[in-house]
Amino acid sequence: MRGPNHARPGHNGIDAQCNRGDFVRAVHRGIVVAVDNWPSSDGIFVRVDEGCGSGQTQQSVYLHLEYASVRVGDRVRVGDVVGGCDSTGHSTGDHLHLTIYDRPGGAVENPETELGKCP
Repeated sequence: MRGPNHARPGHNGIDAQCNRGDFVRAVHRGIVVAVDNWPSSDGIFVRVDEGCGSGQTQQSVYLHLEYASVRVGDRVRVGDVVGGCDSTGHSTGDHLHLTIYDRPGGAVENPETELGKCP
């Protein structure tokens, strides 16, 4: 799945326009499993594992953040702030890049169709 603004191979996820410092909120409940900064690619990012029960899991990754407001091990609920919007890493212009994986290290899912499947 590629975002509408940067449809190119290797761009998996969606880009949502936002202004620097706008709150980025969790799209699922879960546990924060990674917070890091990869300056040459993803910038500051947060990865949340959304254990759905019944052996299912998804991971959402929020990229190009100004800051992360959570730490590894934190539990988040839908709507909790996980960071602030920015353009860190390999990025042009403030935006949130959101990717959802069907499992850790698994296939990329379309966030627009996956939202709400894991309450």
